[in-house]
Amino acid sequence: MKKIFVPIASLFITVAAGLLFQVSTAHAGTSITMAVTVLSGPATPTVTSFTANPAVIATGSSLLSWSATNASTVAITPGGFSTSTLSGSLSVSPTSTTVYTLTASNGSASTTATTSVTLDTTPPSVPTSVVATAASASEIDLTWATSTDTNGISGYQVFQGLSTSTLAQIATATQPSYANTGLAAATAYYYAVTAVDLANNTSSPSNAASATTPAQPTSGGGGGGGGGGGSYYTPVPTVATTTLNLPTSTEALQALLTQLTTQLEALLVQAGGGTSGGGTTATGTPSFYFARNLAIGMAGYDVQNLQIYLNRHGYPVAAFGFGSSGNEVIYFGAKTQAALIMFQQAHGIRATGFFGPITRSYMNSHS
Repeated sequence: MKKIFVPIASLFITVAAGLLFQVSTAHAGTSITMAVTVLSGPATPTVTSFTANPAVIATGSSLLSWSATNASTVAITPGGFSTSTLSGSLSVSPTSTTVYTLTASNGSASTTATTSVTLDTTPPSVPTSVVATAASASEIDLTWATSTDTNGISGYQVFQGLSTSTLAQIATATQPSYANTGLAAATAYYYAVTAVDLANNTSSPSNAASATTPAQPTSGGGGGGGGGGGSYYTPVPTVATTTLNLPTSTEALQALLTQLTTQLEALLVQAGGGTSGGGTTATGTPSFYFARNLAIGMAGYDVQNLQIYLNRHGYPVAAFGFGSSGNEVIYFGAKTQAALIMFQQAHGIRATGFFGPITRSYMNSHS
């Protein structure tokens, strides 16, 4: 038998990129059989992460970030974005809630993943049931009902002021409660709260709530033979009460008030309350020297002198009756505090309604 060899002029084998293959031949008479066996192909692309940050916006942009393996291209739709970078980010600015699809491919296989950016322009509900409670002479605690929002609440803004017209933000809170510390004793504070959602939409403010810190307890020191000393709170003495049959005429009421005021002033002197310095100038205008700090709830001659000063300098404590010009009293109440706040605002002093060293110094030098 004669063997015939048939030359093969050319051989073309087309395979997908990344295929590992083996070529084998077999002779059967004058026929040549060739087989191509694929041993392995490329790995399937994998998307390890595809996220949007932030996922909820009211306006502006969000950053899409991805990471993929075993891929030659990465494409994101909508938008027609395509890259060979397997780990990266893309800024998008949707005008409505949008679902983005990432496709990672390698020529023979592909894998997809999705993420969304939610457009939210609706503010959360207004916080309700705001309650302010004085916990001590320097702390007021706030609580309120949780607000609601379609996409979730990120936190709350807390506002504080000495009146509802002077509220300013002092803090943020992640829970529906806040402890406001470092406050002045015997002072009224006002509060309001707003809610903020994940897209930074802010609710309208809540209704205002207020609380007054109590007066600072009197502290003292003591010691015993061989023992140490320490601070203590002076207990409030028991005071006998008397039922008064009040007169009905204005003149009789004024006479009774004068009598009671005189008795109270005498008790204050006996208790060591003393008076602030005061006198009269050559022209007959009262001049005062204030020696101590004053706050709401306190009493003494210096409170009466403070009311006289405020009334005479255009900051009336009251238009008529107690506290008005010629009817100044020795008690530091809400009207005295309100007049003092107006005085402090007009003279560039922090308007707290507390009669402290700065305000005292100004009045002592401008009597």
